Amino acid sequence: PVLHRPARAAIVGLAFVLFGVLHLALPVVIGIATPLSVLLAWRFRA
Repeated sequence: PVLHRPARAAIVGLAFVLFGVLHLALPVVIGIATPLSVLLAWRFRA
């Protein structure tokens, strides 16, 4: 099925927005998850 140009543009735009959000959220998630995992590993080892 051939998509109309506005629909395709909306899908591409949505993909770019999702990619941008993931790109921004990934360092935050890593910054939160890394100390948490280290803390959990330290507590379970102790």
